[in-house]
Amino acid sequence: MSERFLAKVADENRFYLNNGKVLSSMDDLKFELKDMDEQTFNHHVNESKNDFHNWINTTVQDTELAGIIGDLTSRVEIHKAVTKRVSSLKRAVTLAHKPAKKPVKKAKTKKKRAAK
Repeated sequence: MSERFLAKVADENRFYLNNGKVLSSMDDLKFELKDMDEQTFNHHVNESKNDFHNWINTTVQDTELAGIIGDLTSRVEIHKAVTKRVSSLKRAVTLAHKPAKKPVKKAKTKKKRAAK
């Protein structure tokens, strides 16, 4: 499931920022939020709407992250939440694809017989 949240969305589901930039993944959103100008941010997030929440909830379908950022109105707070979630998902994907370690066999040691 983690991989699905990190994947690029279909072209018809991309997020178009009002500054002309296009987002295709949560990584894209994380990157753009870092240095997004306040005018662009405020166009998408204000007291009457949160476009990032809507896109993450309905298109990316990461309801956990959507729930976290739904009430946030600060670019810095949303960037922090998205960054944390993306990092967590990437760790989960890495662990899921990491081959299981084989059990280490203990070397047999010869016991010295006690002298009689």
